[in-house]
Amino acid sequence: MCVKCDYTIHRASHHFGWNRDFEPALTAKPGSTIHFECLDSSGGQFDANSTVEHVKTLDFGKVNPVTGPVYVEGARPGDALKITLRHFEPSGLGWTANIPGFGLLADQFKEPALHIWKYDAASMAPALYGPVEVEGALFSIGDTHAAQGDGEVCGTAIESRMDVEATIELVKDARLESPRFTTPGPVTRHLDEAGYEVTTGVGSDLMTAARESVMRMVDL
Repeated sequence: MCVKCDYTIHRASHHFGWNRDFEPALTAKPGSTIHFECLDSSGGQFDANSTVEHVKTLDFGKVNPVTGPVYVEGARPGDALKITLRHFEPSGLGWTANIPGFGLLADQFKEPALHIWKYDAASMAPALYGPVEVEGALFSIGDTHAAQGDGEVCGTAIESRMDVEATIELVKDARLESPRFTTPGPVTRHLDEAGYEVTTGVGSDLMTAARESVMRMVDL
């Protein structure tokens, strides 16, 4: 339990997909720090004893649960949320799978595979800025990863159940076109210690998304 948090949302309060009609798990004032209990992307279908046989029976109707949503008082379309990720409390157990028909090279890797990981904790405090598109923002967190390679090319990372402490602030009339984030330091020990400002792009193809990201950096 987070003693410095204003609220806790337990992992039972999760949903699948996004819908403005979902009932909020809680209503919070801007500036609140919330403890989110997040399931792994399988929704708890894998554990330390899972084998490749469990990959074959994975229920895709239960994947990628997210904890929430949080109704942020005063948030309106055109505003932005600043989400500062204060702390991650990992479970210490994760999984990576090759799921038939899933991933960039699905035609070359047709057999299921599963690897169970054990890992130590690591943490920093990046801040995500996301555009508000519905009243109250309806913010949720989920699909937590202990680590991820560039591109998540097999379709999974080190998928792991995790608790997340996040502070939600409201930026009025921000008019963000797409999410962006900042880091307080290097994303690995090999990179710039000063941190980064990062913009993102979303589009129907890679070139459209790349152009969108660069235009957002010019705006910034």
